[in-house]
Amino acid sequence: MSCRLLKGTFSSIIIPFPQTRSIHVCTPKGSVLDYFRKKTPTDVVAKEESGDTDEQIFSLEETITPPLSEEEINQKRNKSRLRAYHQRLVNGQVPHPEPVFWTHHTVEYKRRIFGKYGEASEVDPRILWPTRKQLKKKIEYENICNPFTIQEMITKTRKMKAAEEEAFEQREREVDEKMKLVDKYKADLFAKQQAKDKEQKDAKDRKEKLMEEVRRHFGFTVDSRDERFQEMLAKKEKEQRKAMKEAKKLEKQQKMLDKLEAESSKSQPKQKPTPIVDED
Repeated sequence: MSCRLLKGTFSSIIIPFPQTRSIHVCTPKGSVLDYFRKKTPTDVVAKEESGDTDEQIFSLEETITPPLSEEEINQKRNKSRLRAYHQRLVNGQVPHPEPVFWTHHTVEYKRRIFGKYGEASEVDPRILWPTRKQLKKKIEYENICNPFTIQEMITKTRKMKAAEEEAFEQREREVDEKMKLVDKYKADLFAKQQAKDKEQKDAKDRKEKLMEEVRRHFGFTVDSRDERFQEMLAKKEKEQRKAMKEAKKLEKQQKMLDKLEAESSKSQPKQKPTPIVDED
């Protein structure tokens, strides 16, 4: 089966599809085998003899393909795959020469860009100066937050530093004086510890002595956990505490009397001895 469409002869081929009906496709006559078969060396020689070489095809394609622009060439050269504003940042250039976001129109952004890149930012420095209203608010803010002048602040800072140095020196002197008394503090602590140990030992001895008295009171061996033994021991301890309290009281009274006698002897003037006169 053949068909004619415009110019050229077409042949009909049947393309089978799995689980579907076959379809008829009209292709140029004699081009189906050329499309599917592989090229052989004889075909290449035939093409060269006919003058239809690859060089002519490539030259034709070169004439048809437009040349690359400078931007496209630079994009192909960009092996780092960085964005344009990232490349400008790395090279120390303004990241956005043209405003992209709404923040790029603010005065704060322009001040920051001008302060970093200077005249290269192409920002008019006149718009960066505050207005009279802003200056007035700034002056009021400074007067409230910093009411002192520079000289007053310097004087205040010097006085503060002098006071801190004086306090530091005073602290060092106190530490030196206390370090001299370390041996005395150690001796006092050792004496207190010995007195505490002696008091504990005396209390233990008194407890054992009381328990022995209670055993002698009953006249026979009594378990220390017995109620009678505990009652008698508590009674003896109470009597002992009372006696110790009376002894401390008497000792305190004796100390007071000795102190009064010493004060009275110091306050009384020494009397001169009266001379002995013979009556004869």
